[in-house]
This record gives sequence, structure tokens and C-alpha cells, in this order.
Amino acid sequence: MRLVPAVLAAVFAFASHARDVSVADFGAEEGLFGVDPSANASAVGRAVAECASSGGGEVVVPPGTWRTGPVHLASNVRLRLDEGSFLVFEDDPKLCLPAVRTSWEGVECMNYSPLVYAYGCTNVGIVGRGTLAPRMDKWRSWFVGGEIHGRVRGEAYAAMMRGDPVESRVLAEKGGFFRPHLVQFNRCRGVTLSGFRVRESPFWTIHLLRCDGVVVSGIDSRALGHNSDGINIEKSRNVVVRDCRLHQGDDGVVVKAGRNRDGWDGSSVCANIDIDGVKLVEGHGLLVVGSELSGGVSNVVMRNSSQTGSSFALFSLKTNERRGGFVRGVLMENCRSDTVRDAVRIDTSSSRYPYSTSETRRTEIDGIVVRNCSVGRADSFCRVSGDPECAVRGLRLENLLADCVASGLAAPENCPGFFAEGCLAGCVSPERAKWEWNVPKPWYAEYDAAAELPDAAALASVGEIGDFRLRLQAKSAAPDAAIVLRGAAEVALSGEVGAVAGYRPLYDARRPGSDVADMEVVLHRRAVSVKVNGFEVVCNERLGSGFPARGGISVRGAECTDVVLEPILGQKY
Repeated sequence: MRLVPAVLAAVFAFASHARDVSVADFGAEEGLFGVDPSANASAVGRAVAECASSGGGEVVVPPGTWRTGPVHLASNVRLRLDEGSFLVFEDDPKLCLPAVRTSWEGVECMNYSPLVYAYGCTNVGIVGRGTLAPRMDKWRSWFVGGEIHGRVRGEAYAAMMRGDPVESRVLAEKGGFFRPHLVQFNRCRGVTLSGFRVRESPFWTIHLLRCDGVVVSGIDSRALGHNSDGINIEKSRNVVVRDCRLHQGDDGVVVKAGRNRDGWDGSSVCANIDIDGVKLVEGHGLLVVGSELSGGVSNVVMRNSSQTGSSFALFSLKTNERRGGFVRGVLMENCRSDTVRDAVRIDTSSSRYPYSTSETRRTEIDGIVVRNCSVGRADSFCRVSGDPECAVRGLRLENLLADCVASGLAAPENCPGFFAEGCLAGCVSPERAKWEWNVPKPWYAEYDAAAELPDAAALASVGEIGDFRLRLQAKSAAPDAAIVLRGAAEVALSGEVGAVAGYRPLYDARRPGSDVADMEVVLHRRAVSVKVNGFEVVCNERLGSGFPARGGISVRGAECTDVVLEPILGQKY
């Protein structure tokens, strides 16, 4: 595939801009306290409008912390996040209204505005070394979904299958917890996303919907919430992804083409996707196709990419007998994943929602090649459940290596012409290769309202790591004051507020003129989330498999009062 020169030429034909404008020049105020996020959002909107009317350019977010609502871009305008800048999006659904034309899992609809949004724009993007850092309290409370979510989603799917106009498929304010995307470029041409950081996302992190000519490079994303796909490429063409670091609570790089009737319009093919140098720290799969692929997927290449930690698959393809569409020509080459359930997985009976449609349209799958790739431990080299009435064709595994697998290479189901050569394992052992999703068992401590921190011996006797919330006030903190979590990670209380291990904080949330900080530390599934004075400064950072299962919690270098340690039950991340 030779996408790069053509796509780069299209993207870098950015208009010679008349001026760059700073959001501060239009009334935006920096700081965490005493700032009106709605007023800041209006100021950013004025900066975008002025930049667009002046012939285009960059709307600059200077160093500092800027609280805001959603940002809507315009043609020939890029959002530039200067190094040291933090765009902190409030978690207030009202700021995400009025509803805009967006999508929910492959169904186009009217929903809460993505936090950075562009619709029908040309020469647009986000550049710079700053950070997109949404507040997450409200969105996390919406992770649970529930009965209302299912009912409203079913109504939207039914409207889609009837062919009702998108404007009538309203999800916002229906009580169904339909969270906004973090970044969505919808029907845009010439998109550049380069260099910035992401720290958490309410829903899909970067979503490219019906775009043409996109370059995504050097993104550093950490978003470990529910449905937090990293780079979601849907119904788009000519997309180049280079040298990105993704740390996601769901899939890493995803290729989609719409759900059912919203993909059967003849204009929803997702094609010419060129991915190289992606490093997935954690996620459900390194490269995933589907399950929304009704418009068809073709000519996808991923090279020189890797995943650490535990995952469901190195390559995964998901569909069902109601999706229709096709997948033609996917190459995965020189890629590696540490621990997977299946190195290659193709599932033709995935995501069968009962209310989506009863119409049968099977997916044609042909030309999947996995070459010169490897995994550490795996349950299987290949798990394919082909549709008996529409078999998987052209599946080739060439030089797929495993350090250890639970079972040898078996012939896949309903996959005529399957070809495998050079698929070797260092050992075959169900015991040594047993796959486990890297989530510890919970413990529920007896310290529901502790007057003081339990000592290490008391906590060690409880058992393995579980989910807890620790609240306290820290006063007169020394420069190296920290909460020490089971001897494995430290959460700083002053100076580098909220730093965990070797990671830098998102921003300094100390109140001016005060030496007292209200702290909240959440440990959930080996992840740490830290708030200082109500602002999240470490967004759900995973501690990794090396985090010990037993140990204590202690505080050094600060006077701590009002300490409460409590278990968290039923929280969904």
C-alpha cells in the first residue's frame, strides 16, 4: 500500500493562514478555580470564528489549565495545544447541548456534542504537545447503562432500520447515559491529528467518521474507561496512522463501516487504512475490524506495531449474520502482542442485539493475511468461527510465532483454503500458556469508615487487591509528601501533585494560598485515579502486572486528618 505520499499531500495542503489567535485574546480565563467553563467555551468559539473568517490558521491554547465545554472547529482551522496546556472539559451534559449529528456504535443519531467536534470541514485538526483532559465523574456514573439505555438504543436502531432521518433519532436527554465522544471529525477532508496527549475519554477516544485524507501521528492516549476505543476509523478513506502510544480500556485501533442499514447505502466503505508504529500498552485488541462493518472494509495494513500486557487478540474480526458488508484485504505484518487469548480471532456471531434487525445479510470475508507476527502466551494460534453459509476465505498465517500456546494449530471452522506456514510455538502447555485477563480478584475490607489508615499488616491479612476509595485532608505537606500504595506506587501530595511512579501529573490542583489539600485516591483493578481539591490529576493510570497483590497503605511527609477508607462495589470501568 502506498497511501502516505497522496494522503500527506492532501493533508499538508493546509491553507496559508492569515493569523493565529490565542483563546486568551478572546476572553478565555486560565485556572481551575473561579473560572466559568461555559464562558471559556464561548471565548474559544469566538476565536475559532475569527480565525476562520480571517482565512484560517490555528487557535492556540497557551500553557496553563483551561476549563471549557465542547470545542467546535471550522474549515481551515486547527486547534493548537501548546506544550504545558491542559484543556479540561467539564463533565456537564448541559454544556454538550444542543445535540449534534454524531453516532452511537455505528448508528448515526443526534446526541451530546463530542468534546472536540468538526462536521463537514476541510483542512482541520488538532496539533501541539498539550493535553485533552476531560473531567470524568458524571461520565463514569453513566458507564453502567441499564434498562433505559437498552430501550432508547433499541428505539434508535429501529428508526435506523425504518430509514427514519438522522435528525429524528435523538439520544441526548433520554436518560440513557449516551456519553459523548472525546474527539470526533465527521465528514471532514484533510484532517491532521498530531502530537497531543489524551488523559481519559467519556466514550470512543478519537473517532473519524466519513472522513477522507487523514494523518494521525505521535498521539499519546490514556483512556481506561468503558467503551474507550483508541483510534476508531469508521466509513473513512485514505487514513494514515503513525507512531502513536495507546493505553485503552477497550480496543486499540479499530476499523468500522457502520451498522446494518446505516452502512448499506453504497457510500460507507472504509478503505485504504495504513497503520505503522502503534504501541498499545493495554487494550482488548491491537487491530480490530468490526463489528460495525456493514458498508464494507478493504485494503487495511498494520505494520511494526505491538501490544504489552494482556489482550483478547492480536488481530480480531467481529461480525454476525445481520451485518452484511464485506472485509477484503487486511494485512498484519511484523506485529507483536505479549499475552492474548487468541493470536488471530474471527467471530461471525458477535454482537447480536435482539432489537437491531431480523434481516439476514451475511458478511463476505476474504484475504486476511497475518505475516511475521508473534505473541508471548496464547490459548490458541487461531480461533475462527466461520459462518457455515458464508465461509471465511483467503485466511493466511505466515510465520506466526508463539513463546507458548495452550494447544497446537488446529484447522479453523468453515474456512476453506486456510493456509498456514511457519506457525511455531516454543512450547505447548495448557498450564504455562493459560490466558487470564489481567484483573485481580476483589477484596472488601472491614474498614468502611476507618478513623485512621489501617497498617500494612492489617491490610495484608485481607487478601488480594480490590477496589477502594481513600479520602483525606493533607496539611503542611513536605515537598516529597506522598501516599504509598502497597509499597509499589507513590501518589504525591505536593510539588508534583498527583504524580504516580514515573508519570507526570496532568496539572497542579492546589488551591492558591492554601496548604490544605482535599485528596481522593481510587484504586480499581490495579489502576490509580487521584483527585486534588475535586480535580482529577492522575486519570486512571494502570499500575501494571508487577503491582503486588498484598501490602499496606501509608502516608509520609504530611499531616493527615479526616481519613476514610471504603470499598467500592459495583463500579464499572
